[in-house]
Amino acid sequence: MMLQRLHTFIEVYRQRSISAAARSLGITQPAASQHLAGLEATIGRQLFERTATGVLPTVAAEELAAQLGDSLDIAEAALAAVRARSEELAGAIQIAGHLDFLAEVVGPLFRPLLDRGMRIRLHGAIAHGSRKWSSTANATWALPPIQSMIDACAASTFGMSP
Repeated sequence: MMLQRLHTFIEVYRQRSISAAARSLGITQPAASQHLAGLEATIGRQLFERTATGVLPTVAAEELAAQLGDSLDIAEAALAAVRARSEELAGAIQIAGHLDFLAEVVGPLFRPLLDRGMRIRLHGAIAHGSRKWSSTANATWALPPIQSMIDACAASTFGMSP
């Protein structure tokens, strides 16, 4: 709720009008007024002086707007990006298998998911002899090139740097 009040405050500050800000935000004028009243109650100071043509920011409003700067817009953009991504993709994929198979066959198939922000965890192992397996790699990637996956697995497996 506080984020919504701050967003309403910034819009009223920019437009110098509660009605114009409400239209811009897609809310009613009374709702915008309630947001401002709630914010004023929270900080204990009046933010705007009402005039016949709109509103004028008080010193408190000028200070608050200066401190918020573009931070609110950046925070809202980040929230929107996460919200959009979380509607499409959620969770993580974990796959265990032979290191060569993961690197050469499975890895390239993940490119579309990696490009969309899916996190993938690969657990690799290498066969020693006919049936002995040893755990060799355990890493999580988000948006690496496939070659980086292969290099990371090799480094984890053999202690080699890529």
